[in-house]
Amino acid sequence: MKQRLYLDVYAMGLRAGFEAEIGTHVFDFATLLKDICRESEGLLARPDEHSPASQVELGFFADMRPFVEPEAFQPSPVAVTVTSESVEIFRAGYVNGSVRDLAEEDIRAARAAYVDLPHGSFPVGENMQVRAILVAPEAGGRLRITAAIGQRGSNKAEHFSWLAGDAEVATGAPVSATSIDNEYFVTYKIDIIEGDVSNGLQSRLRPRAIRKLVREIEQVIFLAVAQHRSLIDRQEDGELEVLPHIGLTDPRRRTGNRKKTERENSFFRIKRLPHLRGVTVMTEAYRAPRIAADAVGDCTPSKLINVRPFYRMQAYGPRHSLRRLIWVPAHSRHVRDGGKVDMIVLPAPEHD
Repeated sequence: MKQRLYLDVYAMGLRAGFEAEIGTHVFDFATLLKDICRESEGLLARPDEHSPASQVELGFFADMRPFVEPEAFQPSPVAVTVTSESVEIFRAGYVNGSVRDLAEEDIRAARAAYVDLPHGSFPVGENMQVRAILVAPEAGGRLRITAAIGQRGSNKAEHFSWLAGDAEVATGAPVSATSIDNEYFVTYKIDIIEGDVSNGLQSRLRPRAIRKLVREIEQVIFLAVAQHRSLIDRQEDGELEVLPHIGLTDPRRRTGNRKKTERENSFFRIKRLPHLRGVTVMTEAYRAPRIAADAVGDCTPSKLINVRPFYRMQAYGPRHSLRRLIWVPAHSRHVRDGGKVDMIVLPAPEHD
């Protein structure tokens, strides 16, 4: 059974809402969605007119704009889906600052990044799951992350948003758009349906669990973008599978088989990242050069410390202009009291 992408289900839900309110053939959905995304950015510039919950949903529309209006943005936004195995590993791995810095740089250059997650790959609590992650830069330069979190096994989700590095998570309210002019749908407005959303995710999870969840979501988005960058620098991104795609404006989306077309093809051009493709894994066979303390004429006592596994971006190629994502497994190392590393101790390589 083909898995439906969350962003597609969200867009189709919007269309269904418009058709139920206005009629089935009185508006161009692709044009309408582009207009909503443009208008949202203007509305966000006047935060005094909206509650935080409203801004979450308006921000989600604004962040979607590069995906529904790709001709207006160069380079193209990053849109990928990752495997369940990669999600599990990315959640558990520590992200080195080099990964985060380069991922943030790529997101700002691309204007937005979207990661779609397989069903059940990112559970939250007992009954919820993270379904998708969308991130885009704010006017001040910081990145705003929006996660779609809903019941496990369902594509329906609420949007939770925060600035990267913060632990505060707010939830958005439902949004509908209605015609305010005439049957030809000349103009529209966005109606924010307010509700009691002051507690947001906090009403379901303890603060410590929320901080852990936010950190893991950020790790997944940054590592997915870093993996994508690794494949680009290795000139392997062209080999990635692009999910079946028919654009928003394609005439086939207006025919009698529209529902079948939308069910089998994505609105958005999204690439599938194979499990750890483009990630260099430092295996247990790797061993760093040993530098004994007495070799440098210093017998300062040293202690053995354990280093947890982590990801880093390694520079390589002409003038170190390229980057590749490296995963370093857990290992131990000797550190002198002064802080200098004497040696890195890893399991010795196996010999045939």
